[in-house]
Order: sequence, then C-alpha cells, then structure tokens
Amino acid sequence: MVKTCIICGGSVHALDVRRSSSARRQNVILMASLALGGEIERSSVNALVDNACTENKFFCHTHLVAAAQYISAEMAMVGRRFSHFEDPTAWASTAYVGQADIPPHLIKAFNEMKNSDSVVITERDVCTFLNNALRKYHGTPLWPERPEEKGQSTSAADVHSGKPNLYEALQSAIGAKSSEGNVALAISAITTGLRYAELEQLATQLNLSFLSKAAFLKMLEWTRPAAEHVYCNHLRSVVEGVQAFFKAGGGLSLSANGSYDGLGYTSLEDEVRDDNCSYPIMNISLQKDFYKTDSSRGNSRCGSNRSPLNFHCDRRTFYPVMTHPLYALMASMHSNTLRLSEVNGKRKKSKTMNASKKSRLDSNPRGEHEWRDAILLEVLQRRSQALEGRSISNCTLSNATEHNY
Repeated sequence: MVKTCIICGGSVHALDVRRSSSARRQNVILMASLALGGEIERSSVNALVDNACTENKFFCHTHLVAAAQYISAEMAMVGRRFSHFEDPTAWASTAYVGQADIPPHLIKAFNEMKNSDSVVITERDVCTFLNNALRKYHGTPLWPERPEEKGQSTSAADVHSGKPNLYEALQSAIGAKSSEGNVALAISAITTGLRYAELEQLATQLNLSFLSKAAFLKMLEWTRPAAEHVYCNHLRSVVEGVQAFFKAGGGLSLSANGSYDGLGYTSLEDEVRDDNCSYPIMNISLQKDFYKTDSSRGNSRCGSNRSPLNFHCDRRTFYPVMTHPLYALMASMHSNTLRLSEVNGKRKKSKTMNASKKSRLDSNPRGEHEWRDAILLEVLQRRSQALEGRSISNCTLSNATEHNY
C-alpha cells in the first residue's frame, strides 16, 4: 500500500510512513524543527501544522528523525548530551533527555513560528517529542547511535598517548559547560580550513567524538565573527609590515604564484609591481573567484587563483554559500602570511636544475601562521562570554579597511 507524505509530497510505502499526531504542540515542534534545519520553507510551517492535525495524514519516518536530530544538534551546541539509564534487559537504545536539557532559545523559536496564541510550547513538550523519537528511532539505521551522544562518552584524555596536541584542551573544557565535541570542532575547523570530511575521518581514526554536519555548520556562528575580528588585527599588522618594508627602500606585492625566476619575481608580479601595494590583501575580484567554482571538482575556473581555494576547500563536500566569505578571508590571511614571511627572510628559495633556470620557494614557511591560533583563542573566548551572558564586541571589516587605507 502506498501513502502520500504531507511534508515532501512523495508516494511512499506504508511501512516507511507514520500517521500524524492530533496534538498541535507536537506538530508545531516537528514542522518548526524541519524549517529551522532547512528541510522545509518557514512560510509553509503553519499550513503543514493545520494539515497534520487532521485525520488520516501521514509523513515519512525520516522527517521525524531529521527534526529530532536538529534538536539534539542544538543541545550539543550548548553542551547537552543524551543520558542513558541502566537496563540489562533493554534491546534498544536507552537514551533520554530531561526538561533541563532543552535549550531555551529553541523554545523561543518554536513559539515565534506558531500561528495560534492558545498554543504555548514548553520544555516538557519538546522533551516529550524528543524522547518519543529516541525510543522509536535511536540506535536504528535511520538514526545510528554516535559515541559523542552518550552521557559518558570517551574524552580525548582517555585516548591513546599518540593523540595530537590539538585535542589537549578537551578534558578541561567539560567543566566549562562546553562539550568536548564543540572544542574539538572549533580547534580542528580553524587549523585545517573547515574540511568536514577529513576531520570526520580523523576523529574516527583517533576514537574522538565529532558532531554532525548540521552542527558543524552551526559552529560558524562563533567561528566567522571571531575570524573577522582577527582579520581586522591582521590587516593592521600587514599594513605595518608593508610600511616598514617601504621605509627600508623595498617594494612589496602580495600576489602569490609559487614559481619564481632568478630575480625572485614572477610574471604576475611584474604586471602589478608598480601598483605600490595600495591594498595588500586579496582584492574584491579575487574574492569573487571563490564563488566561481566547478561543482564536480571544487576548483576555481581562474587558474592563477586555484592555490588558495584548494587550501581551504574540500572537493568531496559541498559547503553553503554563506561559508565562501570565510574561505576568502582565511585564504587572504594565509597568502599574506606567506608573502610577508618571504619578505622577512623566513621563506628560502630552493634551487632547481632545469632548462628555464627557475627557482621555487619552499611550500612551507619557516614562520607559523599565528592567525590560526588567534582565531582559536577568539572562538573559545567568545564561547565563554556567551555562556556567562556577557556582551561580545564585534569588529566590522568595512570600518577596519577604511581605518587602515
């Protein structure tokens, strides 16, 4: 027998759907979670809620699982995980949540999306919805159980002694109302350029907890403002370095190509050498090239600009458009660091024997990328301020650019 899903409109087998509830609160939580998670349009929430409250309406099991996973991802962002009760006879998952585990901002969002003043969503309603989903779907192929969802999950301090230094802060972060998955995510995302597929593989190999892709993108709420704040300071340091280099009688162009002739210049630099470095970071046209990517390979169509894109973009994972400015920002700081380290003598030219008699700079600079550590510290500081309820000051890029130039 085939049923029609009221959410996606698809014709689905009767075993793959469930009957909608007549409780309006549960339907509001379901539809609002799907809308907040990007599964459906927000404008259709109220119409779907009214349709779900009628008799003989069905929707796919996957929609309920997606809504429950969104709520669990929001819980993970505030340091809440599933609890498990001890039951030796249990054959399925024993995960559950309490009313204190539900984030207050979710309750506010659900109440703002409903169209009936007589219906008020409470923590108890969300707790009931999530526990019903956990009891039916958690631990099944529709919702596999993840190590980081357990209340007593393995911390990074219990991993074998060969763990990387990146994860040393995970154990102490638990007492600071921040789950170890969040800290691992913040550290790994900044130091590797937001390559989710590679980070997930690394976490699996090291037996470390890792969040879902939805929670990973949610992390940009802390990462992007922190990166912009560090970027403002980076602009100031770049300008100071350029001014100091000009005072010493040198000329500087922050365009990077990688292939240098005997005099230390490339053909690309010869074209812009007379520009006097009026804007020593990636210009607007170069940042726009990050949007012009090949969907099959993830490479920029502009050959001279492929290097920064390949550094910060993974070919196997599609990232939303909102992440592209962050890639351009990180690539700018990366390119500027390489160029300034060359000016300071920290990058050495290695001689190569070929017909063109060209030399090439070492790919790895002698100096460290301090902006990565600065972004990490800024992310953790903003996270701490948010948990303590303190206001966070932001730095706008336009003001910083006008101030410096």
